[in-house]
Amino acid sequence: MIETDIMAEIVFWISIFLILYTYAIYPVILSILRIFMRKPVDKKDTTPSVSVIIAAYNEEKNIRNKIENTLELDYPKNRIEIIVASDCSTDNTDNIVRVYEKRGVILARLQERKGKTAAQNYAVSFASGEILVFSDAPTIFRKDSIKKLVRNYNDESVGCVTGEVIYANNEDTVIGDGGALYWRYESWIKQMESDINSVLGAAGCIYSMRRQLYTPFDEEYLSDLISPLKLIVNSRSLDGDFLTPMKVYLKGVRSVMDAEAISIEQTSKSPGEEFKMRSRVVTRAISGLLHMSSILNPFKFPFYSYQLFSHKILRWMVPVFLITVFASNLFLLDNKFYYLIFQLQSLFYSMALLGYIIDKKNLSKMKLLLIPYYFCTVNLAVLNGTCKYIIGKRDRLWTPQR
Repeated sequence: MIETDIMAEIVFWISIFLILYTYAIYPVILSILRIFMRKPVDKKDTTPSVSVIIAAYNEEKNIRNKIENTLELDYPKNRIEIIVASDCSTDNTDNIVRVYEKRGVILARLQERKGKTAAQNYAVSFASGEILVFSDAPTIFRKDSIKKLVRNYNDESVGCVTGEVIYANNEDTVIGDGGALYWRYESWIKQMESDINSVLGAAGCIYSMRRQLYTPFDEEYLSDLISPLKLIVNSRSLDGDFLTPMKVYLKGVRSVMDAEAISIEQTSKSPGEEFKMRSRVVTRAISGLLHMSSILNPFKFPFYSYQLFSHKILRWMVPVFLITVFASNLFLLDNKFYYLIFQLQSLFYSMALLGYIIDKKNLSKMKLLLIPYYFCTVNLAVLNGTCKYIIGKRDRLWTPQR
């Protein structure tokens, strides 16, 4: 019994430490390192030719506003082209785009549905710009966003630039508030990683890269290095937003974040939307990271591999740590301290459940429930996405949730 208690304590405290390290200690380490290791970007206003690639699948509700927004950006008209990457849309999306062909907008339509990454690959074949800017149909750019992105390319060490996303919660939901808060936290970490070394992933609705660095993801089948069995997965399950900064880094240049290059997007309207989105992102990110597993070599990429382990891999393991904290706590209830911790855990998860019920039934919001509710939603989605990956279920095709 004593040995069981000791083992439970060890598991409990290791799990607690890893959760705290992931969410709090790692950001603190970054903030300290930024003081001594900051690598400023040599920014300068410039106007290279730009190709804006807008990914769209059945976006008839958003595509007109997106094209109008892009046409009105504060950037020389003779230095920008607009390409809509339609992933074999079946609604009125393509017809709306064709209306704008006389204003120079190009429709790059896949004849069969292959997913967002394949649609972007195809659209790039039409692009003539020195800089590729990727965005999504529901996303609105601020007028100077392109200018803010491209000024970073004055620095030859920069190969990819991601912008800032401001999430608008027009539906005024608890899950929407949680998503906006979570992204502000993520952006803070991304900016520190950018200042020190290189960002790990780009914001899919606003990022750019040098055209010469773009290499399309293989349309054929790719080996997924998770086990000696080398499970075979299709490139459709790879996430270009996540992998592009890695591919750029492997070519010897950095990916940075410019917080002044701003886009606006709606948060998820429901917990179901947020759950599906987060789950899909994790499944595709794990698939992509294992496909490019060489970048995890700490001898070849010491700091980048440390970033990946701390920011991504441990984050995906947090649901497991939460389970082990709760389970090990059950063996320690005869101790008053651990009994109190168990009660606090139970209260936290009860608040999350109450937040879900209130949000589901569109009742009055309670800010007190925001953090436990969203935290549990995200980690359940991460657990679901990880399990889907392990059992071999892939999200091959991209269907926008909002």
